[in-house]
Amino acid sequence: MRKILLGLSMVFALTGAASAQTFKIHTGIIPPYINEAEGGKGSGVILEIMTGALSAANLNYEIISAVPWKRAQSDAIGEPGSLVSPFARTPVREPDWTWVAKILEEKMYVYVPAGAAKPANKDELLQVASLGVLSGGAPESVAKELNLEGVMQGVAAESMNAKKLVAGRLNAWMSQGYMATAGMREAEVPAGQIERKFELRDLPLWVATSKSTPPDHVALLQAAFENFLKTPAYTAILAKYQ
Repeated sequence: MRKILLGLSMVFALTGAASAQTFKIHTGIIPPYINEAEGGKGSGVILEIMTGALSAANLNYEIISAVPWKRAQSDAIGEPGSLVSPFARTPVREPDWTWVAKILEEKMYVYVPAGAAKPANKDELLQVASLGVLSGGAPESVAKELNLEGVMQGVAAESMNAKKLVAGRLNAWMSQGYMATAGMREAEVPAGQIERKFELRDLPLWVATSKSTPPDHVALLQAAFENFLKTPAYTAILAKYQ
């Protein structure tokens, strides 16, 4: 009996310690996933899901002011209790992080100037002379998977890719659906100038944490997101941004 009580005490102690942790949310401005992240406040579909899950589980968190996306990942990778999203779980990233939860279904698409015949499939994508991607984002990671480093052109915002595509400075642009739509809107590209040519793959978005985050803290985070994704509050967030 004494051993059982001691075991329970250890479980409660670990849970209490994890609950007292302030989890730090690192990200960049990537509309509409992250529209704002500054001074401890933020907005965007991903950020609202993250803060909603943590708040519902009574977990402490801090929103770190947004920095360039590559730097956000660099800042978070060695920090216990860090949280990073929107994150596509690609083979390039897989070994470097502990994966907490899949929080948004997304797809990777290839966009071309309206009327362009190619690339119309993956094989033709591998032959392009120039490909626009978001630096540090999933498109860059997927381009590396496909051995397209030699032709990819990384930029800091998807609106820049939209502008370059309609100006004839890119053969193709690879991006997620939510992100590309926001980029075209921000770039004020007239309707019909860019065509979504084909779907490359499913690319759900995840929350990840540093490998230095203690396992009991990871388990608490995983439970928080698993529970929140079943709630009407999660459904309402998706509806707001769709």
